[in-house]
Amino acid sequence: QSRLLASLHNGAITVKTFFGRPAVFVHGFDQSSPYMRILWRRALRQLPTHQVEHVLMLGLGIGASLPEIRKRFPAAWITVVEWDAGMVSLFREFYPNDTAKILEADAAEIVPQLRGQFDLVLVDLYTGQQPASSLYEGEMVRSITGALTPGGFCILNAFTDLSLISVFDLEFTHLKTWKYRYNHLALYRPR
Repeated sequence: QSRLLASLHNGAITVKTFFGRPAVFVHGFDQSSPYMRILWRRALRQLPTHQVEHVLMLGLGIGASLPEIRKRFPAAWITVVEWDAGMVSLFREFYPNDTAKILEADAAEIVPQLRGQFDLVLVDLYTGQQPASSLYEGEMVRSITGALTPGGFCILNAFTDLSLISVFDLEFTHLKTWKYRYNHLALYRPR
């Protein structure tokens, strides 16, 4: 079963259901699915034991990673930045009882205002396979570091673009890099 939705920012969004679980694709690329849920489950295991009270997700898809964050950090407050109203609408359709705070905005505009509030930032900003252009800019990466508490962590999903890791390396202390199938991920701390 699948359906197609028009989106101002992503173009066409394809929504499919696999064994009762939703999956969303943009330009044929996975944005939120059981695959992404496993990717984030494994990514969260890379974190050292750490008290996490506030999580910032940059990029929502339809929220497939939220159950994994809630399992790992059940008491954490989760804030999500998502610029596409279509994705937010799908999130509310598939997860109507989720309490995450959704900020419907461009991450490049709103993240600089979120100073020192988060113990964990998850960066997953894509349109199809293309990372948000702001992620290549030092100013955006510095605002992500600024949104973290001094002992916080950041996990970047670089997908196949290893140059993103190099950009983040300029602003963060790089702790480790790993691969989950098609995706390269990296774990960082503020300097």
